[in-house]
Amino acid sequence: MYILRIHCTYAENILGLGDYFHSLDRTKQWHEHLQYILVFCTVHVKRNFAKKFPIHPIRHELAERLWTAESKEELFQRMDGICQTYPELTSWLKNKRIPWIISGLMRSESKVPLQYWMYARKHTGISESSHFQDNNFTGRKTTLLNAVLK
Repeated sequence: MYILRIHCTYAENILGLGDYFHSLDRTKQWHEHLQYILVFCTVHVKRNFAKKFPIHPIRHELAERLWTAESKEELFQRMDGICQTYPELTSWLKNKRIPWIISGLMRSESKVPLQYWMYARKHTGISESSHFQDNNFTGRKTTLLNAVLK
């Protein structure tokens, strides 16, 4: 079983990985496979938001508003409220409503077994410190799929 703590958000890498798992197991669609393996790093979600909206007034509280929701319905209500207050965030938040993304952000929507979800931390500090060694092993500027296959 693969569980990936994702801190890269390059969609083409993640989608390619879903396609690869679909080629191995055709009983699930590519996006369903992703729901069984992805756990997104909330630190990187915040960081990517800050890159896109560096001076936005909600940047420091966005994660707490969204990822503390107890259910998908509550999350969507919070997203709708944020979009009403800050319409410029509508597109960014709409992207987060995709089921395989929601499952990588919310335990309640994930198909990753609970014990693995709990092991996958809310940050990637340990893996951040091993980038040099990881890159030497997997290669630099490689796709996520190529790195997993090594």
